[in-house]
Amino acid sequence: MLYDKSKILYWTHRLSLRPDEIQQLSPEELNCRLQLLEEREQAQELRMAKFKRWQNLCELRWLMYEVQREFNVKHGQAAIGVSIWRILALEQNSLEAELQLDELRGSCQRFPSPMSMMVPECEPDEKLKPLRSMLTGLSSQKNELRTPFTDALYEQERQLREEREFEEESATEEEATEEQMKQVADLQSSSSARSLSSLDLQEDLLDIHLELQNIKRSTARCDWIMDALFASHGEREDLSSQSQPSDIRCYRQQISWQTICDY
Repeated sequence: MLYDKSKILYWTHRLSLRPDEIQQLSPEELNCRLQLLEEREQAQELRMAKFKRWQNLCELRWLMYEVQREFNVKHGQAAIGVSIWRILALEQNSLEAELQLDELRGSCQRFPSPMSMMVPECEPDEKLKPLRSMLTGLSSQKNELRTPFTDALYEQERQLREEREFEEESATEEEATEEQMKQVADLQSSSSARSLSSLDLQEDLLDIHLELQNIKRSTARCDWIMDALFASHGEREDLSSQSQPSDIRCYRQQISWQTICDY
């Protein structure tokens, strides 16, 4: 496959191949070889990083052993039980005093290291307390360990914490308000449903009452007619003298005795 001169030079340099070998490969083969080459390079970089870390750990262990040996020779029995971190802090403070780093540094603030946070006093048989991360700031009560850098970090963390608390409170209040509105709506709907059902019940009861009155009135009228038809003349007079409902008496006056006798 034909390539222009610039591409041939690029692939020749990148894959370490001759120009004639590059021209014999397709673009897919070139990309595949490039991917394999990049994977090998990444693996090599990772191996070199691990090797560098191993080298640093070896140097750190040697330095720690050397500092601890000098501390043991200097303090003797008093060095028993002292943490290696406290020993390193003492050594660092001693070197800073000899080199007069505070005068050289002036007003320039440096990033505080865990070593500078250690208490320099040597107290045998005392357990080392864990350090708080400098990235989260320091307590405001420890003024002797504060710096402008740590104050800024502490203020930033405090603002973020207050914003998160405010957002959580706002979300909680919104949820409570929605729940209250939902409860009020449910109560209103239930009360309206109960009122409608009570009105329907009252209407039904009124209809039933009127129907019962009509049935009672018609039944009384039929009973009186039957008694009037099958009773004797004297009994008819007794029936006429008895107390009857007003509607029955009216109805009775409308019927003539002649018609009843003929029937």
